[in-house]
Amino acid sequence: MNGSSSRVTISQVTEAAGVSKASVSRYIGGDRQLLADATALHIEQAIERLDYRPNQMARDLKRGRTRLIGRLLADILNPYSVAMMHGVETACRQHGYSLVVCNTDRDTEQEIHHLAALRSYNVEGLIVNTLGHHAGELQSLHSELPMVLVDRKVEALEVDLVGLDNRDAVRQALDHLQQHGYRNLLLVSEPLDGTSSRQERVAAFTGEIARRPCSRARCCRVPAAGPPS
Repeated sequence: MNGSSSRVTISQVTEAAGVSKASVSRYIGGDRQLLADATALHIEQAIERLDYRPNQMARDLKRGRTRLIGRLLADILNPYSVAMMHGVETACRQHGYSLVVCNTDRDTEQEIHHLAALRSYNVEGLIVNTLGHHAGELQSLHSELPMVLVDRKVEALEVDLVGLDNRDAVRQALDHLQQHGYRNLLLVSEPLDGTSSRQERVAAFTGEIARRPCSRARCCRVPAAGPPS
């Protein structure tokens, strides 16, 4: 065990093992089959003796990799966002990636700020739950790296989307309510504000009600909750 408080370097391992720096790099990089057994043993013993721990971030950056995935959330307090984030983080971990999470708190300026930050971190992919107001910025990022949208579409952006079939969900909800005898129906929604998922739900509700024998049905839009104070 190395008693020094300073970080052990690859040069110190090279000196302790009595081999070339290239050999140590191959060993650390997983190319041990390219080394003689005696050379690999010397390096292994030096690493153990010095308690050397490779800087994975530096190695990945040298290879043009960060193994970071960016996750942009519109509202981190939303239970849907929490469940989705848990699934994304689990998948990232299983494949050797780390997740960088940014929460906009439904603030469009924060969205721009976080997108710029994620770009500067050189993330290798983006998973975005957008507020829907910055199609140009998202298009620019999509030209540089893989992107997936969550829940909300951006019409000008041709990327994969993970979300609900909102029209079918509304139809199933109305079927269920009417089968149980409910006729006075109310859909409560936040302002549409360019949010595709809300637009789809309201449009589906209006369309379904027009062709169903309901005694009364209407849509009520309530103010969106602002960022926590």
